[in-house]
Amino acid sequence: PVVEIPQIFSPPPPEPDPDVVQGAAPLRRAIKHSAVYGAMAKVQRAIARARSCGEEVVWKELLADAFKYLESDQFLLSGEAEHVQESDAWFALLQPALHEELLPRLLGPTARSCFMRCGASIPVTELAEHMQQSCPNRQFVCAVHAEGIRIPACGGADQRMPCGCATKLADQAHHGEIETELQAALLTWDTGRIRAAIMSTLPSHHDRFGEKTCQCSGCQFSTVLIRACEERVAMLEERLKLCEGPLKRGNVAIDVTTCSVAVRTEVLFADRSYPDTSAAFHPDKLESNDKVMDDLSTALKALDPNMVVEVHSAGMEPPKYWIGLAENRAKHMIEALESRGVRRGSCVAKGRAGGRSKIVMYPAG
Repeated sequence: PVVEIPQIFSPPPPEPDPDVVQGAAPLRRAIKHSAVYGAMAKVQRAIARARSCGEEVVWKELLADAFKYLESDQFLLSGEAEHVQESDAWFALLQPALHEELLPRLLGPTARSCFMRCGASIPVTELAEHMQQSCPNRQFVCAVHAEGIRIPACGGADQRMPCGCATKLADQAHHGEIETELQAALLTWDTGRIRAAIMSTLPSHHDRFGEKTCQCSGCQFSTVLIRACEERVAMLEERLKLCEGPLKRGNVAIDVTTCSVAVRTEVLFADRSYPDTSAAFHPDKLESNDKVMDDLSTALKALDPNMVVEVHSAGMEPPKYWIGLAENRAKHMIEALESRGVRRGSCVAKGRAGGRSKIVMYPAG
C-alpha cells in the first residue's frame, strides 16, 4: 500500500490506520503542486515512513539530512526555492510531524535554525509558531496586482499572470516598486523600458541573473511570467520594425510611451455646411490622403491596437452639428483604414467641436 501525502497547501491528514500503513512501500508520489519537489519530498518521505512504520531510529538520519538540505545554500541555488508560496507551505509540510510531536522525538529537544534564515535558533516544538508569527523573514503572497500583471496582446485578449513571488516582510515595499514598474512598462510600446523592467525581475537560476543590479529575493519573479513578458517585448520589436517605412516618410508618428499614433500630414475632408454632416475626403487631395491612409494603416496593422480615432472640426456653433460632422469624418476615416486591412472593430470614432481641424488617435479604454 502507498501512503498518500497531502498537497502542500492542504490541512494535515487524519491519523492513518496502523493496519494499512504498517510496512508501507516507498512513496510513489509526493507533492503535486510544488516545484520544491526534491527537498519537500525528502521530508515528506521521512515523516510518512517514520510515522507509518514506527522505525524511528532508521529514519531519524534521513529526516535530519532532509532538514539540513532545506537549510543549505544548495537548496536556494538550485532554484527549487523559487516557487515556495508563503510560509504556509512550510507549515503544511511540518504540521503533520509537529502535530504528532514526531520531530521532537526524532530530532530531540535541541534547537534548529529557522528555515526562513532569520538567524534565530528555535526549539523544534516552537518552530511553526516562530515562522508564522515572529520571524522577520516570514513570507507573504504578493498582492500588488490582485488580478495578476496585465500583459497586453496585439489584437487578442490580454493575459493576466501573477508574479509568482512569496516576499519577505522586509522586502514587500521593494517588491511592490519592481512589480509596479514592470506593469507600467508592459502597458507601453517602449521596448527598452520593458526589457529593463524584465531584467529587474529575473530569478537566481536565470542565465542573466548575474547582470542584475539588485539580486535580493524580493525582485525574483516566476519564470512563467518572465517568459510571457519576453515574448511580448520580442513581438513588439518585430512589429515596430514594420512601422519604420511610414515613420521615415513622416506622415505618421508613434509615441511608444502613450501607445498613441499621430497623423503628421493633414488629412483634408470635403467642405460641408449646416445642416449637412456627411463625410468624404477632399476630391482635390485624394492622392495625398491615400498616402497618409496607407502609412497609417500599415502602423495600425502592425501594432494592432484598439484605438479611438478622434477628429476635431474647426467650427463650434452649433455644437451638435460640428460634433456630428467630426464624428462622421472619423467614421469615414475608419472605413478607409478597414478597407486597407486594419482589424474591423479595432477603431472607435469620436468627434469634437472647436479648436482646429485635426486628427488625434489614442488607446481605447
